[in-house]
Amino acid sequence: MKKFLYITTTLFFILLTGAAVLVYYYNTPSELIPEEGALFTVGQGESLYNVSDNLYKKGFIKSPVLLDLISRIMRTDSSIKTGQYMIKPGMTTYDIHSILVSGSGVLYKITIPEGLTSSAVVVILSEKGICEKDEFLKAIVNRELIDKFSIPGDSLEGFLFPDSYLFPASYPAVKAAEFMVENFFKNTVELTSSMTAEEIYEKVILASIIEREYRVEKEAPLISSVFINRLERRIPLGSCATVEYVITEIEGKPHPEYLTYDDIKINSDYNTYIHPGLPPGPISNPGMVALNAAFNPEKSDYLYFLLRDREKGEHYFSKRLSEHNRARVLYLKK
Repeated sequence: MKKFLYITTTLFFILLTGAAVLVYYYNTPSELIPEEGALFTVGQGESLYNVSDNLYKKGFIKSPVLLDLISRIMRTDSSIKTGQYMIKPGMTTYDIHSILVSGSGVLYKITIPEGLTSSAVVVILSEKGICEKDEFLKAIVNRELIDKFSIPGDSLEGFLFPDSYLFPASYPAVKAAEFMVENFFKNTVELTSSMTAEEIYEKVILASIIEREYRVEKEAPLISSVFINRLERRIPLGSCATVEYVITEIEGKPHPEYLTYDDIKINSDYNTYIHPGLPPGPISNPGMVALNAAFNPEKSDYLYFLLRDREKGEHYFSKRLSEHNRARVLYLKK
């Protein structure tokens, strides 16, 4: 009898130890989770079986059975929250179970429109609880991050690509900024692949101005040609958008309803009415329409353009100042 009890007890402990080893192994983080993390979606009404099976098929956990077991033991099998989650390297099966149940890993969708400045981008991020304003403003002038992408300027302005993003709450500001810049280069690889960092930077500066000037997409390459023609002739660009940038971003004043003669005389390197050439840096974060126009301008002899139809957003293009002045009388008075 004692021998039987001994054998039974020994087998029990062997099985228990084996089970513990298996649980330990299958709970360890998967090596297949990407270094930058990966998105995982839990659909509305999706069962625990489907969720664990999908996690396993994507390589995020080593065993769907363990996740099921954890959920059954903790009685959370009906508590998994719908949403999109960021699965990060180093997460165990238990860690993933915890975020799915608590909803703490839910990602929030934010949309960055074309043409916003970095100070406007941070407002969107902070309102959604993604990161703090001060932290993001520090991130865009982070020298290490700027150098990582070989940006010749002192800021990431111009490279925070306008797009829809999914971020968790309280995300590191440096990571958010880095992700946006990576998205810029991912989307512009065909435009930038054969160019130097300085050439790319100049095109981004130009695109940032075009972004704030064009209203009809088809006119963007023509507006680009006007600016390039003026640059080649060393004629000041005369862009109202650059003066507005000085007023709102440098002087910190409200956006003006219209520009006065005093405004266009403001002494700033960003004022393209009084300084020929491009401003020192981008004045907005341009989208693909403006970027394509800057990198692939239309060929023309135009040196001037003027908004002729506010409702349609169409411009009048001219080659000579006299023609431009006649258009000012015709369209501005109209």
